[in-house]
Amino acid sequence: MGRAIERLAPSHGCTTSSIITSHRELLQSLRTDSDGVYIDFSSPHTILDNLRAYATHGATAVCGTTGWHNSAEELFTLFRTGNSSLLYASNFSFGMHLCRQLTRRMAAFSRLSDGARVQISETHHTSKLDTPSGTAISLAGDVIDHSAYTEWVLDGDDTSTHLPVRAIREGDAKGLHEITLDLPGERITLTHDASTRDVFAIGALQGARWVQGKSGVHTIDDMMQDLL
Repeated sequence: MGRAIERLAPSHGCTTSSIITSHRELLQSLRTDSDGVYIDFSSPHTILDNLRAYATHGATAVCGTTGWHNSAEELFTLFRTGNSSLLYASNFSFGMHLCRQLTRRMAAFSRLSDGARVQISETHHTSKLDTPSGTAISLAGDVIDHSAYTEWVLDGDDTSTHLPVRAIREGDAKGLHEITLDLPGERITLTHDASTRDVFAIGALQGARWVQGKSGVHTIDDMMQDLL
């Protein structure tokens, strides 16, 4: 992702000063120069320390890394009380933003029938560290917020309150998400298939331009509301 952002930055009105590959390098960068915007596509193992560092050094960050939302409230407080800014998303693809909007509408339709069922499936490359993907968790949250489901369950049985989420790891899959609504006598499937990681880099670069000069915590929904 760092290489993709570096390659695509000039065509989206941005310049890159460096690619940081460790938390130690990040701290050194923040100590010497916290101007500009940090775009973070690191890993679930380092993201918590990275986010705390951005917040405490008054930096502006765009975060596309997942696996940290259990600590979200603590981190949001740090960003809101300091002179720092965070734009985050589980998926920076503009197409996925539209997919989530449609998923919310689909979930609402599941209330029309007691026999309606929703399920989510995601497929990613074999080296992806978090399971299910952060995008799948976001989609599951969208379904739960607009349906009778109360929680999601990984590879579990479908019940009236448990939303099944399936995670598949194969090859070099960039990111395939499918949301299926089964109604009596009919089925609707919504699919988002990322064929290149460039779509995530482009969204993050757009996010870096959008968030610059803002303070506090922002989501991709906030950004898209301004852009659309």
